[in-house]
Amino acid sequence: MDNKIRWQSQPIIPPKTTKTQPMTKQKKHEHSKSLDFKEILETKIKEKDSLKFSKHAKQRIKSRKIKINESDLLKINEAVNKAAEKGIKDSLILFDDVAFIVSVN
Repeated sequence: MDNKIRWQSQPIIPPKTTKTQPMTKQKKHEHSKSLDFKEILETKIKEKDSLKFSKHAKQRIKSRKIKINESDLLKINEAVNKAAEKGIKDSLILFDDVAFIVSVN
């Protein structure tokens, strides 16, 4: 049995050099990324505040030919916000001849 430790070394090859962009272009690129993040954040906040209908609810609304316009959505959203202020998690909202079961998150 051979007790010698053998070290097999490989040559170190320097990485290929690539041209880097000047600092001004990199800063502009970083600035545009931050704007994109800001836009994404704003849209996510707006989505959080808006109503979301489940797929099942959308199917029911469509099959029953229920018309909901922007002002109706605003009124329903106000009712959901009132329920949220009271700490209610699930609520029944009656609007005209339609009943909505909402989950407040």
